[in-house]
Amino acid sequence: MRNGQRLVKITTDAVILGLLITLLAFPWTGHRTHAWAAYGWASAVLLHGIWNRKWYAALWRGAYDWRRMIGTLLAVLLWLAALGAVLSGVCLAHFRQELGHALWWRQLHIGCAYWLLVLCGLHFGLHIEALAGPLRQKMCFIKIRKVLPWLGAVLAAAGLWAGWRLAVGPALLFGSSFVPNGGSWYCFAAQAVAVFWLCAFAAYVFTRRKICK
Repeated sequence: MRNGQRLVKITTDAVILGLLITLLAFPWTGHRTHAWAAYGWASAVLLHGIWNRKWYAALWRGAYDWRRMIGTLLAVLLWLAALGAVLSGVCLAHFRQELGHALWWRQLHIGCAYWLLVLCGLHFGLHIEALAGPLRQKMCFIKIRKVLPWLGAVLAAAGLWAGWRLAVGPALLFGSSFVPNGGSWYCFAAQAVAVFWLCAFAAYVFTRRKICK
């Protein structure tokens, strides 16, 4: 892959995460920003799918080992969560009066949103080595590579605290109808990133992929 294409793909992935956190921060952003962030997020997700169209085309070819099965399952769950978040969001935004169980739709919307955060982290964790591979020969990476596992563990511990602080558990069980409204937007973003990294670190450790050899 050319460096320009790699940069565009990484930028697209970063935009997806950034806009997802913005969407989760609805109490601070309001309806208008939430709506525009949703349009931008959906566009970035579609672009991500286009960039990886060869991967989808090869789903029915070749043998499946456990790693490929996990990656495929995560991709399917990501699309299902995205579909649930988008459809429930559209219903809440345009058909609120017609909905007989608006609370259920809100719980579905929040649940899918947090599942997207978790699944995106797991998905990223499976690809850390591929993303970090080109950095292996960089002098700055060589100097800090022994520190990276410890840094990852510390950030994962912060993710555990952030998961409790954001009440991720009830949201993932579709038992929450609102985003936790406490602290500042910047604090919320940092906590959401910590949850994302916790999931990425867990996936990385589970698959035993070591980039700090």
